[in-house]
Order: sequence, then structure tokens, then C-alpha cells
Amino acid sequence: GQLGNEPGQRLARLARPEVPAFGVVVGRGQALGEGGVGGEQRAVGAIGGTLHAWDIQSGREVGDPVVVTDQRIRGLAVTDLDGTPVAVCTTFRDGTHVIDLDMMRSAAHWRDVDYLTSVAAGELDGRPVVVLGSHGSPRVVAADTRTGTSLWSPPPHLHIPQVESVAVTPHSGRTLIVSGALDRTLRVWDMQNSADPEIIQVDGDLSCLAITELDGNLVAVCGGRNGEVRVVDLLAPVPAPAMIPPVSAVAVSGETLLCGTERGIRVFGLASGTAFRAPETDLRDVRAIATGYLGGRPVALALERYGRPRGRAWYVDDSAPVPSEWMPEDAEAVALASHGSRTLAIVGTFDGTVIVANLATGEMIREPYSFRQRVSHVGLTMVADVPVLVVSCRGTVFARYLDDSARERFPRWDETVTPPIREDKALPNMSNGWAMRCPEPSGQSIH
Repeated sequence: GQLGNEPGQRLARLARPEVPAFGVVVGRGQALGEGGVGGEQRAVGAIGGTLHAWDIQSGREVGDPVVVTDQRIRGLAVTDLDGTPVAVCTTFRDGTHVIDLDMMRSAAHWRDVDYLTSVAAGELDGRPVVVLGSHGSPRVVAADTRTGTSLWSPPPHLHIPQVESVAVTPHSGRTLIVSGALDRTLRVWDMQNSADPEIIQVDGDLSCLAITELDGNLVAVCGGRNGEVRVVDLLAPVPAPAMIPPVSAVAVSGETLLCGTERGIRVFGLASGTAFRAPETDLRDVRAIATGYLGGRPVALALERYGRPRGRAWYVDDSAPVPSEWMPEDAEAVALASHGSRTLAIVGTFDGTVIVANLATGEMIREPYSFRQRVSHVGLTMVADVPVLVVSCRGTVFARYLDDSARERFPRWDETVTPPIREDKALPNMSNGWAMRCPEPSGQSIH
């Protein structure tokens, strides 16, 4: 890391050659704060779970590093606590650590909030506070820096995506908190006001966040792992351009592209990219999506990722729902396939069960298979004119007959018969990708 007081000028180089260069980059295991200790201006950095301090003018490391935790420090803020400079360090599963920078030793350890990603320091009514961002619940907490006691958190009825970054600032006699979420939204909270936050859509990553003033306006400076930096006016935001939320699953149906995103289903023309009306479902964060045909009409089925994964099926041409109440709540993977006159829904669950059902009726067409480990992908293919289920479980691929009668046609004890598959064998699969071929009614195939 380097510090300079003019563009292009270097005052000091802070990191040793063997230490990765670091800056205010939450999510890469490195953070940088600045504070004065004993008349010196020091930079305080967290590398892994260890806290280091450097003299800014000389670049010399000051004192011995402090091993704070065996986990990676994900957030770091430097503040003053009753005249003593302290560093507040947050971890994902080891709570919050407060380090006395005069003595370079631990001063407190709080465990009230877990899954922490970020921290910022400020004041509320003259009291020193730290603001914690979390992937858990609550997503945002303002705590007393002296005791760690929670002073404020958002109302429980609000749905807030997982928080990646936080910042706090005084403005017009109020204390404002700004949080950046995984769904690329900023939320502006007023701790002294119970009103819902202002939500600002940002067309970019929000792993890093700071607040400052620009031409008299309160702005957020935010960025992320791709190196892009954006400046957002917090009090008079300009609407972000239309954008697709982060995509977790895709499927094609004819000339239609269906995207499963962190904020539901998005539908586009495959050739033109034109956005179409999305089906009205209560799906939010989509885990998987599959397409096929039911009664000659294009149909899709999607699964939600977190909480209670829910399956929803609908006709692609008019968004009319297809009954899907039969789907298990812990569904993790799904595929649609034509078999004879039926459209089959193949569903893999968290506990390793694979269910094959008639999509039109929800009736299971065979006894479930059990693999005793989480199913990540499923599919149906033909091998030597025999329908075969293909199942991926945590890096291992299994093959099973769809119809038990096929097992009787190819008995394992008959050495004169070559079976199309070996159910007693499994293949390693280190790839995260998965593809299957779905025949259209016209006989053409889509890959």
C-alpha cells in the first residue's frame, strides 16, 4: 500500500514486500484504517486475522502485530474511545474484536452479531457507535463502542438483502447509516427516524463503501472486486439504468431467454434482447430454472434459493401458472424432459432424494431414488434407447434407470449382455457446469 499527498506522489510504502498490497477492500481479507497514536499518524491494516500498524511518514511497522483471531478479518474501522485509539475488527463467525492501539492488545470481544462482513465508526447523540453489516440477522446493527450493546437495528418486518458494506455520517443534525447489499442496492437509514429507508439502485458491486461530500452534496463512493468505482448522490439520486440483477440460472424456450436472478425471474427475447413481462410468482432469489413442453405449449419451472426453496411452474407463452404444490420444500435441482406422451419433472433435494413426477398431475411415476447427499444437478438422457437419469451429488455423477424394467433387461449377472449404464459405478465431476438436450415438438434440439 502507498500514501501520497498529491496525485502520483508517494509519501511512504506501507507493506513489506512479502505482504500483499492492501487497501479498503472488504471481501479480500484486507482492510486499512488511519488513526493517530501517541502523536504519530499510523495506518492500521488487517491481513488475515492479524492486525498491523505502520507509521505513515516513514512506512515503518510500529510494534508487534496482534493476532486477533484465527479467522480472516473482513471489516476494520479505527476510532477514538475516551481518548484511546481503537481498531474495531469484524469476522464472519468470530464476532467483533476491539483492539487498543496504544497497547496493541485486545480490549473487548462481542459475539452478539454473527456473519459480519463490514464495520464503520461514528457518533449518535455524542455517543461513540460502530455500525456492523452482516449476512445474518439483523443485517445492520448500530452498537455502543464502549459496551457492544445494540442501540439500533432495522425494523424486523423489512426484507433486507445480505449486507456487504456499511458507512455512517452526520448530516443536518442527524446520523445517517448507508448500507450496501448483495443485490446492488444502497439503503439510507436515519437512526432517529423510524421511516423506511431510501433505496437506491446502483449498477455495480457494493463490496466497498465510503461517504463524503462533493460540491455540497452527500455522496457515497462505492466499488468492488472488478475495480469499478461509482459516486452516488445519496439525497438526490439519479435513477440507475435498467439492468439485470446478478444471474444464477438460465434456460432457453424457443426464442425466449429466461434468467433466474437474485430478484426473481427476468424474460428476454433471445435474438433481440427485448425485455418481456415476467411471470407473477413470489420467487425472489432463483436457484435453478428448467424449460420444456407440456401439451405442446412451452413451460418453465424454477426454484427459490434460500429459506424455504419453493418451486413454481408456468406456461412461457402467457405466464399462466401450472400446479406445482407437489414439489418438495427442500428442492435443490430441477429438470424437465419429455418421455412418451408425458412431461416429466425431475427434482433433486437437499437430503439426496430424486423424485420423478408427471408435471401435468404432480403424480410420481416411480419410487424416489436416494443418494444420501445433496443433489446439485439432475437430467434425463437416452442411452441405447433406454431412458437414464443422470444425477450429480457434490462432485460425483450417478446414472440410474428411469424404468425398473430396464434393469431386468440387462441383468448384471449375465456376462453376454452389455448394459447401457453401470448403476454400481460413479464418475467424478469437478465441473460446475451442467447441460442437457431438450427436443422440441418439431424434432429439433436445443443445447
